[in-house]
Amino acid sequence: RRFHQEARLGARLRHEHSVAVTDLGQSDDGLLYSVMEYLEGESLDGLLSSRPGPLPWRRVVTIAVQVCAALQAAHDRGVIHRDIKPGNCFLVRREGHRGQAGQETEDAPPFTFVKVLDLGLARLMPATGRPTPPGRLGAPEYLAPEQIQGFTCDHRVDIYALGVMMYKLLTRRLPFTGDNPAAIMRMHIEAVPTPPRRLAPSADIPASLEAVVLRALSKDRGDRYPSAHMMANAIRAAAADAEAEAIAIDEAPDDSPTTLWRTGLGASTTRGTQVSATMILVPAFGHGPDLRRGLIGLVFALVSI
Repeated sequence: RRFHQEARLGARLRHEHSVAVTDLGQSDDGLLYSVMEYLEGESLDGLLSSRPGPLPWRRVVTIAVQVCAALQAAHDRGVIHRDIKPGNCFLVRREGHRGQAGQETEDAPPFTFVKVLDLGLARLMPATGRPTPPGRLGAPEYLAPEQIQGFTCDHRVDIYALGVMMYKLLTRRLPFTGDNPAAIMRMHIEAVPTPPRRLAPSADIPASLEAVVLRALSKDRGDRYPSAHMMANAIRAAAADAEAEAIAIDEAPDDSPTTLWRTGLGASTTRGTQVSATMILVPAFGHGPDLRRGLIGLVFALVSI
């Protein structure tokens, strides 16, 4: 029954970013089979295992937007995937596809195209639009709190799982880990994830993209993005903001006026207990009165710390 359901749902999802199921049947000796399109490439799990650090954030944006497209197509047809994770996202080479920017770069390699696989845990939303019962659970690292608690589920469990996956791609770490599945699931319900930028400072993750990931990881599904389409738009907007900021920094003259500010985040620890971070705003001063004002401001900042 589960096998037939997966095959039927796969045949129902006719979308370029979903794996195509073309046939379903049973052999003469009773074996069930389905026929899917042949893909050449590697899963996101394989990609992560082949490199030492996290993925560049621009490539994560390219991948996540395509996964959103596949999820939106599924949700529009009443299908909840319920098992989004790197192992179920496959990267194939497709001629003519060059990522988000349309250029060959290290962050967006040429012809990288995402296919979402494995509908073994997928469920159909009732025609009434009411959420579905939780059913079987997938990987504990990617479960939404309402799945773990046994509440009814809707398409926003996929939004949460995509947030977990983006977190891992950006930091190479999961937001919640534990010694056993029960401990991990408890953290999904109770713990607050460490912001990705703090976890992977060398990755240069834009603050706007971090905000998208953290919203997708909201405990209350009402606080998440209401649709995969809206999440994709937020990801694109975050990337555009980051690119615009990078251009502005590159084009800024070395002797920037005093109206520009440099921002630093400092933190200290005392006997193993973390002290709250203090935001220091230091004007980009030049000479004379500006220098004196800047030094006075720096002294007050140090005293406040």
